[in-house]
Amino acid sequence: MNKIGFTSSGTVIVEMSVAQFDALMQIHTPQQTLAAQPATSRPPPPAAPAAKTESPAGVTAAVKDSVSCMTPAQLVDYVAKRIGKLKPKKKDALIHSIETMFRLTGGIDAPAIERVIASLQKARVLAVDSAGKVTYREP
Repeated sequence: MNKIGFTSSGTVIVEMSVAQFDALMQIHTPQQTLAAQPATSRPPPPAAPAAKTESPAGVTAAVKDSVSCMTPAQLVDYVAKRIGKLKPKKKDALIHSIETMFRLTGGIDAPAIERVIASLQKARVLAVDSAGKVTYREP
């Protein structure tokens, strides 16, 4: 029997002939299997899974919702769909909601947020009064 790898629940052990083992070693690289290590040395136990965190830079490249990838019309549509569900009552909450939508994709600057809010008002999706109260158009 040859130890060929680790899983999250333990070591995988497979019984095979020397010829089968050699064939397996030709297919797999040493990084994919631990069989290339001497049988006397034990690798350290697998570390506990770390909390899943993604760097904002890594997410920005992978996610299509980033501000830089959207036209102004797409940005307004994207925000309008989500704001209609959230329905913040005050302008400050509206700004915070829009910032949060783009937090993982590199963020959105304050002038862009103001342009989006102005476009939403122009499209009559919402209205912001002088006191900062936000009202929404009924569907």
